[in-house]
Amino acid sequence: MPPLRITHTDRWLIAALLLLTVVPYVQTAWFDFVSLDDRQYVTESPLVQQGLAPFAIWDAFVEFHADNWHPLVWLSLMLDFQLFGLNPGAFHLENMAWHLANVAILFVVFREMTNDRWRSAWVAAIFGIHPLHVESVAWITERKDVLSGFFWMLGIWSYSRWVRHAQSRRGWVAVTACVVLGLMTKQIVVTLPCVFLLLDFWPLRRVFDPRTGHMTATRVRGLIWEKLPWFGLSLGACFIAINAQQTAQEVQSEWPLSLRLSNASISVFRYLSKAFFPIGLSVQYPFDPPSSLALVFCCVIGLVGLTLFLWFERRSKPALLVGWLWFLTTLTPVSGVIQIGKQSLADRYMYLPLIGLAIVTGWSMPTPRTRVGMIRLSSIVGVCLALLTFRSVQQVTVWKDSNTLYQHALAVDPTNENAQFAIGWQAFEARDFVEGLNHVQTAVEWERRRWEARQAYAGGSHKTTQKEYRRRWSEIYLMLGNAEIRQQRRPKGILDFREAVSLNPENDEARMALGMALADDGENSQAIEQFDEILKRQPDDQDAAMARSVLMRTSGPSSQKAESPSLNGK
Repeated sequence: MPPLRITHTDRWLIAALLLLTVVPYVQTAWFDFVSLDDRQYVTESPLVQQGLAPFAIWDAFVEFHADNWHPLVWLSLMLDFQLFGLNPGAFHLENMAWHLANVAILFVVFREMTNDRWRSAWVAAIFGIHPLHVESVAWITERKDVLSGFFWMLGIWSYSRWVRHAQSRRGWVAVTACVVLGLMTKQIVVTLPCVFLLLDFWPLRRVFDPRTGHMTATRVRGLIWEKLPWFGLSLGACFIAINAQQTAQEVQSEWPLSLRLSNASISVFRYLSKAFFPIGLSVQYPFDPPSSLALVFCCVIGLVGLTLFLWFERRSKPALLVGWLWFLTTLTPVSGVIQIGKQSLADRYMYLPLIGLAIVTGWSMPTPRTRVGMIRLSSIVGVCLALLTFRSVQQVTVWKDSNTLYQHALAVDPTNENAQFAIGWQAFEARDFVEGLNHVQTAVEWERRRWEARQAYAGGSHKTTQKEYRRRWSEIYLMLGNAEIRQQRRPKGILDFREAVSLNPENDEARMALGMALADDGENSQAIEQFDEILKRQPDDQDAAMARSVLMRTSGPSSQKAESPSLNGK
């Protein structure tokens, strides 16, 4: 069966869709790089800043960079640097160009497969302007999203045409090339063969016997069999990703499996809420454990119940089942079962899954029977698209630079430790040390609270792991205390030193710092206690012995706080 021809009306629709998508993103031409990964991927990347040098191209293919293997992304960024240098506007505009190409191809693909012009336009419009896609387009580092999306769309288009052209060898090669190229941009493309199977159910209807109209196990097995080479490529990409993600492997012990599974089930509904009510969007969402097991069970029951309901309605509403399974399938690699990073979810993870929800909403719309019905439906659609465009324009402005990005994250959630850290380091760079310390202190406190809450939710981690993390926190509080002392904020410094000692009583460096600070504050007896603790473990510690000796000689019943010696020379 030959593919449906694109008409003059379709071309005008494509132009309208592209124009609508440009509205939120054209402002990115004047945006800067952001500190979040843009340094690693562009501004401080020795690989990218070689341009398209032969050895750099070879290195992009044979080495892991940024805990990933996506050579085509590096080539794309290297080409930008070769042509435009470190001009952030050029990088942003290329992201937008890839996104525009994805919008156009998505419309054409669904127009050809379903022969439904207006619902296909709805899917493409939602994909183009939804605020959840702002992170993928306005963030230069997420070139991997828009570029993998391009090969994803081409893969679906090639697959549908391969099916319609009686499965020609040339068509199979085209599909395979798209799968390979997609896997070389982002590993989320591993789910593409699964989506091919969903399309076989609807709208291609290959799972049904043409004589009886029923789905048969024999046909399903045959369809799976024909896709084994593509599943094999996906499996190989998974193996490469696991080896590349060294950071993810180190994180697994901090996020126990029970916690990751709980978060994955809840995150599905959080993504749904952000898809239908895109407010409170942020660059990073802190990982808090579920408030209760009851919430987790309700989410699991809700997922299973909704899936079963759509399965039983598959004969009358096949598009809804395919859209829902598209959403779940493409979300699985980034659901957090294998934790990557410290976020509980991320807007960028919805770049491809959102298509499934757009299918569900598009094919849930009734077909108007009258002119009045058409006007009403068009008005509702128009209002929805206008609201989404408005919210996208607002969300895109957040990505203007690092300051606006992290200030917005703090406005959404003041306990966001990653944003607090970023604002703090920006203050340090501006030599506003007091402001920087305040933000870093808040960040450390919230990061520790969340770590302890996650461990408590999962029943605690191995004792060795707990000890390692307590040592880590002890060193962080020691660092903060030293910074506070340098800024003449001794009371806060003493509190940090006490916390460091509380977390790791064997941290003699923290005890020494605490003792010196207490001595400078006139608390000689408490300072001596700290030096005594050090000498119990390290009798030969000359610094502790000397400090204790000085305090013992100068301390007495008549000693006044103002007359205490300054061991720090202050």
